[in-house]
Amino acid sequence: MANFEKRLFDSREPSGYGLFSKLTKNSLQSSTSLQSGTAMNLLSPSRKRKQPQKLEVEPMEPRILLSADLAPFAVAMMADQNELTLSHDITTDLIQVHDTFSGDLVAEQLRAETSSVVITGTEGDDRLVMDMAGTYMFPGGMLFDGAGGTDELVGPDVDTTWIVDGVDSGSMEAFDFVDVEKLIGGAGNEDLFYLLAGGQSTGGLEGGAGGLAPPNR
Repeated sequence: MANFEKRLFDSREPSGYGLFSKLTKNSLQSSTSLQSGTAMNLLSPSRKRKQPQKLEVEPMEPRILLSADLAPFAVAMMADQNELTLSHDITTDLIQVHDTFSGDLVAEQLRAETSSVVITGTEGDDRLVMDMAGTYMFPGGMLFDGAGGTDELVGPDVDTTWIVDGVDSGSMEAFDFVDVEKLIGGAGNEDLFYLLAGGQSTGGLEGGAGGLAPPNR
């Protein structure tokens, strides 16, 4: 009996052996699975890396930018400075207004930045002289408003066509005038004056010094 119990005891697994055996078996299975997975990854074809998309830039249409906003060039005569000369300096491209007697500069503005030209007279007798040293071209045109008094407009020293289509109002080439009683042509040229229906120049028409003014038509 004693020998049988001894053999039975000896045939039992040592303490903790069963747990060690199970852990060892599980570790071996995990290791085998890991190695198998690694082998499969090595044997499987590698995935191609996605190529980065190219950024395409669409060219923009050319734009024309304005260098400056157009602005009116407005000059109001004063009681002690009511005889002015309007001119264009070709060298600087400036529209200028000078005092006719003293020659002092009253105002100026770049032609390229000018939308219109407006000269306004006083309640007295005013006189504006046009010195066409350049070409006047403005979107809003040009105007001489004589206001009160008996006013005069003197044209440039080139052949000019005048049109009177209202009482003391009309146009001289691209230059308009209102409330201007007397029109005077430039010196040494031939001016044409047209009095349209309803047109009247209350101060009269003059051909200018050395110039010719054909009969009114």
